[in-house]
Amino acid sequence: MRKTDSEVYQKTIALYLENSSINETAKSLGISQVKVRRILITENLWCSKTSLLIQRLLEQGLTVSAIAEELSTTEKAVQQYMPYTRGLYDPAPQTSDAMRSAEYRRRIN
Repeated sequence: MRKTDSEVYQKTIALYLENSSINETAKSLGISQVKVRRILITENLWCSKTSLLIQRLLEQGLTVSAIAEELSTTEKAVQQYMPYTRGLYDPAPQTSDAMRSAEYRRRIN
């Protein structure tokens, strides 16, 4: 089975096609908005000026670090708008700290 055939990957696509919202999809599945966005970018279901610019620079052969420098941002920020190239790995079980942080974020919102 390819990594992109994972249950999370397929559920993300299906839910986004129903609600057309990255935020709602992420909340419903308990995953990050970045993960949802990258899945959608990988499947050509979503794009933005930033993701299109990054894709164009990647096609020109620039590295992630060169793109980050060109755009005056961090490598992590660039990676958030790139498609998955090695597939999506199912998330590891959350640590107790991650669960407490998620609960805190839910309470303050």
